Amino acid sequence: MRRLLAEALTAVAMLPGLACATPDPARPASHAVRASAPASPAASGAAMPAPAGLHATLDRLVQLGEDQPQRAMSGLDTLAPQIAADDAMARRALALARAEIAARSLSAVEFTHWRASAVILSTPRHPRLGDADTQYLEALQAERQSRPQALDLARAALKDYTTYCRETQPAAPDCEYRQRWRLNSLLALAASQRMARESAVDHAQQALDLAQAAGDAWRVAMAEGRLAALAAEQGRTDEAQQRLARATAEAARSGMPMVQARIALIRSTVAAERDDLAAMREALVTALALATDSGAERLAARVIANLSDLELRHRRPREALALAERSLPTVQRFGDRLVERVLLHNIALAKLALGRRPEARRHFEQLLALWAAEGNDGEALSSLREMTDALADAGDQAAALEYHHREHELSKKLEKANLDAALAAVRARYAVEEQQREIRRLAQDNQLKSGALENQRLSQGLWGLAAVSLGAAAVLLLLLARRMHETGRALRHNQAALKMQSERDALTGLANRRHFQALLHGDASIEGFEGALLMIDVDHFKHINDEQGHADGDAVLIELAARIQACVRSQDVVARWGGEEFLVYAPGLSAGSVRALGQRLLQSVGGQPVLLPGGQPLRVTVSIGHAVFPLPPHRVQLTVEQAINLADMALYSAKGHGRNRAVGIERADVADAAALLRLEADFEQAATDQQVVLSFDDGPPDPLG
Repeated sequence: MRRLLAEALTAVAMLPGLACATPDPARPASHAVRASAPASPAASGAAMPAPAGLHATLDRLVQLGEDQPQRAMSGLDTLAPQIAADDAMARRALALARAEIAARSLSAVEFTHWRASAVILSTPRHPRLGDADTQYLEALQAERQSRPQALDLARAALKDYTTYCRETQPAAPDCEYRQRWRLNSLLALAASQRMARESAVDHAQQALDLAQAAGDAWRVAMAEGRLAALAAEQGRTDEAQQRLARATAEAARSGMPMVQARIALIRSTVAAERDDLAAMREALVTALALATDSGAERLAARVIANLSDLELRHRRPREALALAERSLPTVQRFGDRLVERVLLHNIALAKLALGRRPEARRHFEQLLALWAAEGNDGEALSSLREMTDALADAGDQAAALEYHHREHELSKKLEKANLDAALAAVRARYAVEEQQREIRRLAQDNQLKSGALENQRLSQGLWGLAAVSLGAAAVLLLLLARRMHETGRALRHNQAALKMQSERDALTGLANRRHFQALLHGDASIEGFEGALLMIDVDHFKHINDEQGHADGDAVLIELAARIQACVRSQDVVARWGGEEFLVYAPGLSAGSVRALGQRLLQSVGGQPVLLPGGQPLRVTVSIGHAVFPLPPHRVQLTVEQAINLADMALYSAKGHGRNRAVGIERADVADAAALLRLEADFEQAATDQQVVLSFDDGPPDPLG
């Protein structure tokens, strides 16, 4: 669950390889007052703050509200009498601060009250502003509750704030920048969780631009930190370090310990991508000390959750379970649903490692139900992958296979949703361009018609000139027709290119899952599917990503795709089936030839190391499941989905028998469709009973010694 907690907005970072010798975050609450609660103007006898000072005070109280909402509300109560009754925008800012605290930490009744107060003050100024405030606050509440509506609300609010600023303050780059910054940050976080990296960078950059235009140090720090984490994730180390240095400097300039703690946690995330254990240790200790001294119980609980994940990575499940169970009540009390899900996940993995499988599965099914209820398919997919590998490592092949198939179904759903969204965006862009071309064409046509009318009015005395004008019009019409033809041809070319892109995996250049399935269904006869399938899975790929970084992980996938492609025939089709899975369709091959192909693939991948971008060699192996369909001796007809499912089951037999091997289905004693379904339902038992005969081929030894 590393990516889940490496987000700047939640101020938590996964820190693999870091020792857990850290201060105890359970400190007296008095620390929170000293570090987080600004003295109110009334209490100090100071005059009412200027607008900039007012907003700085509100910022600090909203951050205090993360851990001590009632104390923060009391600070706002003290501030309220000092705001002039006729200063509607200052009173709106105060009401927005109350509603933000309520949205993240208090009851729905209090949230509804303060949201209404803010909207009542903003709507008379501009109806669009009232709509924006409503959607902004509802987005914050939905985000806290992990509801999928948060994204639609955030986009709508951002659009309304932008329109309001364009209509009322076009020359003010800092117009409503605090809300626009928060919304862009929320959307950047959501895009990062969906692994939509370009969108995440775009929104984070917009947040940075807004903060810089306003000269807001702590918001600049947070946006730079977000961009640093994204750069590190994508292997842009130099950029990550530069942004991190700027974020650290701005956080120090802000004088806000909580912001400094958040940047320290982002620093640990960047260090994790470089596998710099010393820097990760230092950053975590710094972050925890700052959070503890600020009385930030919520953040401290999240750091303890981080340590729980760390213990799992060090294969210390007992310690991981103790930390997760220690942190869970605090996280639940604050309503941190995302961190709560991570803790449930860690508890399930820890109990599985301790041999408490029924309890582990019960916790995990509870977690999946929560992800499903929130519509968070991306995090559910990440959880499924980790649980599948953990079950396989624990020797529970039947359960691992069950979760593996659920992972595949969810992966297909996400891939289709992402592709549909990308295609819709491209089509919308081309539609807008085509509309603009049509508008220009109509404008030119109108000009021609106007010229023709003018020519008619002058025609009695200017027949010669009229003839010339008509000739010019004809030429123009010819040119317009030619241009429309060229435009149509360009559009058809772009559509063809788009279709090709929709059929290819962007990273490896192989066929993608959608295109591959369409091809298999197209090649399936009326009676059923025929041909050989080889399902290939990279062994321990998660460890490669965690230990080497995502950029090196991508490099491994690109190299393996090339090696697989080099082993197959020209008429065979290779697809990237999932994150680290490939599927080969080889029509017309015999069972012996498919087994030989599996052996070649094992040797091609595992027989020589992969050279990473930095030049260091890395040993990589794969597990393979293969079969030729329909299965002998009875050759019962089956669907494409059944064939893929059986190849998958053979793959998981390979993983269950130690990985770096190929397992083939040689024959299956099933005489009809019903028997085939029973075999699918319990493949492991069928293999034990010799109803299914399997072949086993080991991969090569480690070439690195």
